[in-house]
Amino acid sequence: MLNLSVEGFLEQEIGLDIKSVGHTLISQAVFRRMQACHLNENAYLRLLQNSDEEQELLIDAVVIPETSFFRNHKAFEFLAEVVSERAKKGLIQPLKILCMPCSTGEEAYSLAMTLFTAGLSSDEFQIDAIDICEPVLAHARTACYSASSFRTKVAKDAQQDYFSRSYMENGQVRFHVLPSVQAQVNFRQGNLLSSTILAHDEQYPFIFCRNLLIYFTAHARKHAIKKLENSLQQDGLLFVGHAERSLITQGGFEPVPRSGVFACRRASCTSKRAAKPGMPLPVSPVKMASMPAQIHSTGISRQAKPIAAPSQQKKVTHCGNAKQTDLQLEQAQVYADQGELGKALHLCLDFLASQPTSITGHFLCGVIYQAQDIHDLAEKSFQRVLYLNPEHQEALQHLIFLAEQHHAYNVAAQYRKRLQRLRQKQS
Repeated sequence: MLNLSVEGFLEQEIGLDIKSVGHTLISQAVFRRMQACHLNENAYLRLLQNSDEEQELLIDAVVIPETSFFRNHKAFEFLAEVVSERAKKGLIQPLKILCMPCSTGEEAYSLAMTLFTAGLSSDEFQIDAIDICEPVLAHARTACYSASSFRTKVAKDAQQDYFSRSYMENGQVRFHVLPSVQAQVNFRQGNLLSSTILAHDEQYPFIFCRNLLIYFTAHARKHAIKKLENSLQQDGLLFVGHAERSLITQGGFEPVPRSGVFACRRASCTSKRAAKPGMPLPVSPVKMASMPAQIHSTGISRQAKPIAAPSQQKKVTHCGNAKQTDLQLEQAQVYADQGELGKALHLCLDFLASQPTSITGHFLCGVIYQAQDIHDLAEKSFQRVLYLNPEHQEALQHLIFLAEQHHAYNVAAQYRKRLQRLRQKQS
């Protein structure tokens, strides 16, 4: 009863889609808060209903502050190009960029460093950095980071120009963002779904809202996208996460045709009235429990049952840090089995960024998307699996199910015939 009440509160207050983080994470957060307050379930529920402070503390316990400097560096490179082009045309006025959620500050500071590197002076730009979680904002304001916040070459190269260093007694290095960079970022607390956030008439030429929408319910996501659209200049750019561009394009935006950037522009009036040929149309949510048994056994259910290891997959070969990428995908599988789909998807997509031909990675992404009711991306993932391994029967099973849910019975029949040929070939 307590967990159901808490989940209802989180959905209403911050738009959290519980299946994106999993029931386990919610239960663990509630248990930690009960212990901290020395209360039983009934007493804690009464506290939660009457204490704004406790509500904020619980939200802080649930929010996932996963970030690093220059994460998905192509987005920052593209931003620098656009800003440089605008500067050449004399279009640079005092520039304001919205970064939301900003988490512990790495992304917001990365934006400031990017604009300095692009040639802007300190009086030519400002970053508004907003997050719902006060503890991560407190961390961001310290501007002090460990080596784990620098995961790419681009981030490590920035250490020389934009950071000072200090050393702890145990020899570990701490990196401090230079005061000149800190001065460009305004941190403040806010909830994107709140009526008081982004309610002003100000519009931004660039908004970074990455890896937030995938945690929202469909209703909350629609509301959030509308608020972002209203806060974006007519010719502005909205930067989102790997898994979110399809969600945004269904909400009235067009993707920027640049690989790895995941930026969008406002759609034209024409494209808002009619979908473009070949573009996937939004579909209504599908109850995973209705999946045929032979397909259901290969994927995540709505109750987040463990994912069976695909039997038809080729052995994945890795280059670079093979051990790290293997562990990354294994952890994604663990999160998925626990029902923490948002965290699983993040890891899976990061893995595929370095291992784009991994059949296991694309299959796992497809199953996660399907469990999140993001059917067009699930279909693309399973089709990618078939491209890499044309005899992958489980991918075909999922594609049959998705096609039938879309009432694309001719497509489903083609996939079914293909599956039957493969089974006959094996017998």
